[in-house]
Amino acid sequence: MEYSGKIIRGTTPPFDITLPFDTALLSECRISFAQYSASKVKVIVVQKNIEDVALNGTMVSLKLTQEETLKFREKVDIELELKVKVGADVFKDRYLLECEGCVCEEVL
Repeated sequence: MEYSGKIIRGTTPPFDITLPFDTALLSECRISFAQYSASKVKVIVVQKNIEDVALNGTMVSLKLTQEETLKFREKVDIELELKVKVGADVFKDRYLLECEGCVCEEVL
């Protein structure tokens, strides 16, 4: 996966996730971005499905919107989970991202 390891609120970060197989084999794909609440409950903040991503060769690509990144809580790590289905098999991987604040929360 190619990313800086952090999401800055109010930006439009791209994500390119390389799979060990061709994306043409995918029957389902779900990418979830979650954070823990103050009461330590995991909450899915943004979720993308196969219709929301670009599939090209072994690459799954997506971009978050400013509105989506503004939903994240500042200084609370974000867990990105990729879950795909190929035939009857389901594969899952997780990545941990930092969440940085922004000075201006206005959407451009």
